[in-house]
Amino acid sequence: LEDEIQITPKTSPAAKNRYIYYPDRLVKMPGPGQDLYEKLWTLMTEPAFKGWFPSVLGEVTREPRRDKSMDESIGDFLARRLGSKQIGDNLASAVYHGIYAGDIYQLSAKSLLPSLHAQEVMYGSLVRAAAEGMAAGGRGNGKATFMQKDEARILQNLARNLGTLAKVVE
Repeated sequence: LEDEIQITPKTSPAAKNRYIYYPDRLVKMPGPGQDLYEKLWTLMTEPAFKGWFPSVLGEVTREPRRDKSMDESIGDFLARRLGSKQIGDNLASAVYHGIYAGDIYQLSAKSLLPSLHAQEVMYGSLVRAAAEGMAAGGRGNGKATFMQKDEARILQNLARNLGTLAKVVE
């Protein structure tokens, strides 16, 4: 099959546009090529993302798992961190069904999400880990763009004020 592999360049529209089918139509996922406004608009208006905002706000206030050796399913991990099964069932399930043809409540979070598993132990929160990563320059060449630095400041401010924001959203 090696001769039949078709590699999609990162600059191709196919690499920048990802969709899931929910519940009865294609939904474009936020991703590369979209500015922060477009990503937030999609997250706020698409029914597939319903509940993501309170879930993310509340994530930082949830008790972290401190036992590195403990494993759980991807579905249980997401439900525990986000406080709801909705995001996992609506979004993660589509992704993992497509990649592994498996049920997120049967697939191992420790095996398939090792960095998130470790970040929860290290930072106590996935939001804090993301903010720290962006503040440190993100991934890749280690150099943060202006937008990444700006987004990192926003995430750090959110992380500091999440307790208050979570109470407002509830």
